Amino acid sequence: MAIHGPHPAGYLNDGCERCEEQALNPWFELDRENLRNLLWRALGKKEARSQLEAQAMKRINDTLDRCGAMYAASPEIVVSRLMDWS
Repeated sequence: MAIHGPHPAGYLNDGCERCEEQALNPWFELDRENLRNLLWRALGKKEARSQLEAQAMKRINDTLDRCGAMYAASPEIVVSRLMDWS
């Protein structure tokens, strides 16, 4: 894991080694607040502010599409699993 501090712009910055790690696996590398912000940007079809942010948003959307497919196949299993997390 690379050393990391906040960026003035407040998003995943191209050229930052730690931001690259976060973009590769946003679900586990981002803190809750930054993940929530990126999730809202992805769901709102907002334009990415960097290449790394675009990569992270694509990964988020791909995962959500997979969740949708799982829900379509077996909603009771998905709901049961979500209830386990609450």
